[in-house]
Amino acid sequence: MNQEILHVAERLARVSTLLAGTDLDSLSAELSQRAERLLNQESTIAVFGAFSAGKSSLINALVGRNLLPVSPNPTTASINRILPPTDVYPHETVRVFMKSAAQIQDEVAQALQRLGLPVVDFKEVPRVIASITRADLRSEDRVYDSFLRSLARGLTRDSAFTDVVREVPLSEFPSYVGREERAVWVERIDLYFDSPLARVGVTLVDTPGSNSIHARHTDLAFQFMRDADATVFVTYYNHAFAKPDRTFLRQLGMVKDALDTDAMIFVINAADLAATSDETEHVASYVRQELKKLGVREPHIYPLSSQLAMFASMIRSNTFPEEAVVALRQRLHLAEDEALPAVEQIEARSGMGPFYEALEALAVLRLRDESRARARSELTRAMQRLTAGVAALEEQIQKGDAYQRMRMDESREFVAQMDDDLAIEAQRLKAEGDELFHHALQRIRFALPELGAVAFHASTR
Repeated sequence: MNQEILHVAERLARVSTLLAGTDLDSLSAELSQRAERLLNQESTIAVFGAFSAGKSSLINALVGRNLLPVSPNPTTASINRILPPTDVYPHETVRVFMKSAAQIQDEVAQALQRLGLPVVDFKEVPRVIASITRADLRSEDRVYDSFLRSLARGLTRDSAFTDVVREVPLSEFPSYVGREERAVWVERIDLYFDSPLARVGVTLVDTPGSNSIHARHTDLAFQFMRDADATVFVTYYNHAFAKPDRTFLRQLGMVKDALDTDAMIFVINAADLAATSDETEHVASYVRQELKKLGVREPHIYPLSSQLAMFASMIRSNTFPEEAVVALRQRLHLAEDEALPAVEQIEARSGMGPFYEALEALAVLRLRDESRARARSELTRAMQRLTAGVAALEEQIQKGDAYQRMRMDESREFVAQMDDDLAIEAQRLKAEGDELFHHALQRIRFALPELGAVAFHASTR
């Protein structure tokens, strides 16, 4: 491993330890995570886009397996991470992080308010939604009705698991992602899966769509934007760069400070729907112009077909179902009597090759350089904060020392004053004693002749 990486990681870990248990504890945790990622040579690529843009199918094509259900319902989407396997979490481990009861309640309250219904505890949702007539709802409100009904269907089974982490077999993973009555209870899912990208330390993140009905989904997406080393933004060929895409990218620009970065790749998915290559280039040109309006000067745009790439992957692994031949012919615009091309030609038609090469180069080379630079920057920032903290502590100590010296001087003055007061009092008491003793002697002298006469009278002989 590069000695510079080891040096920076060790310094990160050392500073993290110094900050632990102090007012800078949160910075300590950030540095610790950064050091771990730097040592493990890990990078995170987050995939964004509107619902039905093809984010999940693109990730499936990248890992070569249909893991993520395509087009999950926007009311129940969660964060799905595809992570490299570890010793603790081997290949095909699935960890489901369930929402907390408070999160469920917040989402239920939002949906009920949108429908003009009184806010109740989420366990009472089945009773409340019984009064809803779906035909009377506006089209934009039906997703909220769908959310509540999905929650009601899963209430008996999944409400007992709020705020817990469940490990489930891979066979159950699609149900937690794609079945609304289960997915509505899920915060995020971590799937540890071996793939070419996983072998170079890349974590893929499938985020909620940019047009989610829940603000929390958008907040989670923004969190991953801030933390991701690179982002892939997916738009769909038939409605490339629609209004939700434009709005989301503006928000992304505010979160990431700028969209004009080499660490961002734009994908036009389902490009095989184009009748000709000129049509594909026309759509790509339109997307390029729109991105430039948002400040992206030289966008990296890749028209591709994740479905063709997935078909090619299944053919190579001998898992291509016979019933999928019709769909493949449609994607390739082939007549019934035309022979299917070789798998290499299908892969070339998918456009996945250039995109994958760019993504891998970004993950393996540039991201690691950026990660080192970011680690050094965070280390510098941490050292600055630590230095400022030490200076503040020293100032407090100095102030404390000055205070202690002042108190000590006051104590000395008090003791000196007490000594003076005691000396004066001692002199006063001595003078008073001397005076009393003088008077006592005088009285004895006055009384002595009479006492002598009594003691020595002639009659007492």
